[in-house]
Amino acid sequence: MSGRVWVPTGNTGWDLGEVFDRGDAAAERADVPAARAAYEQAMSARHPDVSPKAGYNLGIVLSRAGDKAGARAAFQFAVDSGHWEMAPMAAINLGWILKDLGDVPGAKAAFERAVGSGHPDMAPRAAFNVGNLLVETGDQQGARIAWDWGGRSNHPKYAPLCVASLGVLSADQGDAAGARAAYEWAINTGEPESVPFASYNLGVLLNEQGDLAGARIAYQRAMDGQSAEYTAKAGYNLGLLLVKLGDEAAAQVAFERTAATGDSEFAPKAAYELGYLFDKQGDVARARNAYQQAVDHGRSKIFAAAAYELAAMLNKAGDAAGAVSAYQKAEDSGHTDLAPRAANQLGWLLAKQGDRTGSMAAFRRASASGHAIASKAAFELAYMLKQDGDFAASRVAYQQAIDTGDDETAPHAAFELGEMLATQHDVSGARTAFQSAIDSGRAGVSAKAAYHLGNLLADHGAIPGARAAYQNAVESGHEEWGPAAAGRLAELESA
Repeated sequence: MSGRVWVPTGNTGWDLGEVFDRGDAAAERADVPAARAAYEQAMSARHPDVSPKAGYNLGIVLSRAGDKAGARAAFQFAVDSGHWEMAPMAAINLGWILKDLGDVPGAKAAFERAVGSGHPDMAPRAAFNVGNLLVETGDQQGARIAWDWGGRSNHPKYAPLCVASLGVLSADQGDAAGARAAYEWAINTGEPESVPFASYNLGVLLNEQGDLAGARIAYQRAMDGQSAEYTAKAGYNLGLLLVKLGDEAAAQVAFERTAATGDSEFAPKAAYELGYLFDKQGDVARARNAYQQAVDHGRSKIFAAAAYELAAMLNKAGDAAGAVSAYQKAEDSGHTDLAPRAANQLGWLLAKQGDRTGSMAAFRRASASGHAIASKAAFELAYMLKQDGDFAASRVAYQQAIDTGDDETAPHAAFELGEMLATQHDVSGARTAFQSAIDSGRAGVSAKAAYHLGNLLADHGAIPGARAAYQNAVESGHEEWGPAAAGRLAELESA
């Protein structure tokens, strides 16, 4: 790497080595101010060897302390020194700092400077890093150039990682053969990080190609590797594959290993799958424990589903309090599908426990969700409000259920609204509601609404309308309401 070559400052009156050691000692005890003071003093000497090391070490200390601006300046100092080792090491760290600060072009330049140093360790490492950075920014061609260079470096660690990364890039670009060749080359190096990385991605490729046996071997190799990340990721995917192959016993082992990793993404997902397997096997206790394990991980992608399934199992087992807690967690997750469903279930469960206030609040939340369950929740809320004598609010809730247009609930809501309004002598409102139920064509409900509309109109002297409504019920052929309407028609004719 090109750069200025510093000449030691003249007699400083202090021991540079002693000052540098003082900085190291302060860094070890996490005394950031003292470390900074010592390293900056060493940097001020402009010594061609000690000062760049002090700059690099200060960058590390400040980075760990969260002072990214200070770390950036310290690493830049070391980069600018042109030191054969500290400059490329600092350039890599500077690249990550700049990336974190949102300066992607600056990060790219820093990594490329490290690549250009030709340092036997830092240059291949920087090539790997800049490739990752370029992929994130959508520059696949630039990433390919960087990783190709790194792959040809013969570095024991970063050459295989670069080649495996080229495999991922090739797979993304539709070159399955090239991807497979890259993965297998990286695997054959035996490099501890590359083997699980390449094996996992080979498993994904083979699974997509339908080579399930090959995918199983690749996932197993990745899971058995020395990477905690790929033990979790590959273990989960292996479990899913084994379920597909019908080997649930082996799938259980894979899921259990993944769950035990504590990985924030795949451990809860594996625990959820274990819950499903145990439930399928009739092992309720272990299923509950597995779902609870998934929930205990917190807000993972599978959190809502695990909480919902756990709640259903707890409710079935008679643990109402536990079920309420789990349903509440599922609702609080904000999951677009399961949160409204959980609120609806809470409505039913709290009602059974005698908590009408909590039940109605839950049904109200579900009814306002815009979810498909909203119609059912609005219907139940309307019924409870009617029981409490709040007919105005009940009417609003029934109308809400009707307005959803749900094929099942809307007709029932229209009939119930018609019945309620009829008892309140709101003939116009009742007639409109009954007609809505009739128009739905819903078997049973339509005929029942026609019969009750006939009764409403007959009771208020609208005989032609009553005859038409009764005739509608008769023509429905319904086994109960058809004959009943026929009888009422006969009464009208004989009157």
